[in-house]
Order: sequence, then structure tokens, then C-alpha cells
Amino acid sequence: MTPMSESHTRDLTIEWHGQSAYTLRGGGTSVLIDPFDMSQRPAGMSSIRFEYPQTPPQAVDLLLITHEHFDHNGASIAAGDPHTVRSTAGRLDTPAGEVVAIAAEHDPEAGTQRGPNTVFVFTVGGVRICHMGDFGQSSLRPEQQQAIGAIDLLFIPVGGGPTIDAAQAATITRALQPRCQMNVHDSERMKGLLESLGLGEAADQADADVLVFNTCTIREKADERFVAHLMDARAAKQRDPDKVIVVGGCWSESMKDELFERYPFVDLAFGPGAIHKLGDYISAGGEVPAGHFPRSTTSQVTCRPSVSARTRPGCRSRRGATRSAATASSPASAAASRAGRSTI
Repeated sequence: MTPMSESHTRDLTIEWHGQSAYTLRGGGTSVLIDPFDMSQRPAGMSSIRFEYPQTPPQAVDLLLITHEHFDHNGASIAAGDPHTVRSTAGRLDTPAGEVVAIAAEHDPEAGTQRGPNTVFVFTVGGVRICHMGDFGQSSLRPEQQQAIGAIDLLFIPVGGGPTIDAAQAATITRALQPRCQMNVHDSERMKGLLESLGLGEAADQADADVLVFNTCTIREKADERFVAHLMDARAAKQRDPDKVIVVGGCWSESMKDELFERYPFVDLAFGPGAIHKLGDYISAGGEVPAGHFPRSTTSQVTCRPSVSARTRPGCRSRRGATRSAATASSPASAAASRAGRSTI
């Protein structure tokens, strides 16, 4: 994902600022969750890589803060005097209606390692939303699941380390059965992998060498909406045959090799459990094999027989980037730009 990207579903607009920070607007109500204020970053904090742009100041009706770490509690970002629900628990009346704040922990040791974390459940634009903050418990407790209840959209961390990992997130997602889940750390991991290869951010898909779509399988014609994005990528590749198109996430996993039969312009596809392999196949050396690597981390890439590995000349010198549009009805995407073209 790229900070400041927007997506729309029903009467809901979702704007991602990086990390777990989102602005949601719909039904005449605006909510800001977990903004970060870079001026509050502790001095000498070099162990954590954090390169998102500053969350922009904005006026909202409701500010939600899941826990008191600097990259989640930038309350000063919210202009004016919004109603604030901060690191607490209960059923609270707000301008967005009732907010259910559920006590949780940032770690599997009852909060003794990283402290408490609040899970928020609320409604914007007719969409019932659950934002799990930096949920780090080893599992979701039955009473927490009951308090969350039925939801449409789930924001859940999957990166491991200070939060739950992909397997734990999958278990929680199956238990909660949301109509859509946004794996807020997956695209961040992709961004980091691409940047580690010397790629930076492209201002536009037309300026990109690599387009990476991080997909989610949900209802309400999500596939059709994603395919529209994929067709835009095909058109871009027709104009620039060296452009590489990569599709990851749940939709890719569900399609497997059928993806290449229906969309032969796609070069590489992978499931949500194989994100860590992305750097192996989009390398600074230039070779990008066309094919699919599945969820298993021990499986080999299966390439389309008719397509050989392709080389992108000059890749070592390129500056590129990740770019995305996170949405409940369309994918997140990433783009990497060529050297000599404008980048941001």
C-alpha cells in the first residue's frame, strides 16, 4: 500500500496513511484511527524502520487510539477538538454512534511486554468495522469475539514480531468471518522488500517498472472490480512491454494457474503466505520468472511452459516504489519506477 491512497465501498471512503493509520469517511461522519506524529518519535530509536510520510493534519468527528506507542497515538494530528476514544474499554457514545472498545494486549504475555491494546468496533457509512490495532495475543478470547460480533470489514495485523503473524490472523479471520479483511502489514512488508532491492515510489503506474497487486477475496463483485484494475495494468504493459505485473494475496491463491490462462500478461503470482519470497523473484539483478509460487514456503515456482524468465536491463540502477489503493472492493497495488523518471 501507499500512504494517502484512497478506496471506496458503499458510502465509505478509506484513506490509508501508513502503519495502522486510517481515515474513514461516510454517512456524514469522519473517523481517524491511530495517526502517527513523527515529531514524537523517541530520540535514538533506530531499531525500527519507519519511513512513512507524516500523517497529515485533518479535521474529523472522531479520533480513535488503540494504544500509547508513538506510531499510533499522534492525537495532535486531529485538528480542532474531535471526540476522542483513547486506550480504553467499554461501550461509548460518539458522533459515529456507539463505539465498542474491547480490552486486548499487544503481546502474548498478558500485556507485560508491550502493554495494552484496544480493539475498536464501530460503524461508518453503513459498514461495520473492526480495527484490531497492534493485536499481539496468541489467540482471540471467546469473550472478545463475542464483544466484536458481526462485522463487515476487519483491519488486522499479520506481520509477526510485535503483533500476530499471518497464521494467527487467518485463524482470527475465520472465527470473525468478516465480509472483508485488510491485512494492514502485508503491503508494508511488500513495500519494504521492494525498497530493499533499490526500488522506490512511482508517481504513477505509467512510470513503473513493476506493478504489484495485493488482493483480497471478498463479496459484492470484488473480482470484477479487481479485474478492471488488472485490465488497466494490461494496457500499461501494452504501452511498455518491459513492465512486470505481479499479483499476490488471497485472490491469486484462489486462482492459481487459472490466473495465467485467463490473464496471460501477468508475470508472477503468489499467495499470502509467500510474501517473503517476493524479493527472491523481483531482484535487483533483473530476472523475473513468470509463474506462480503457492502458499507453502517449501514449494517450487511453477512457471508457465510458454514463458521463460525475462530480464529487465538496468534494474540495478533503478529507483522504484510501492503504490496501492486499499479497498474493501478492489486490490492494493504496488508500483516501482524507472531511473530517470519522476519519483516520489
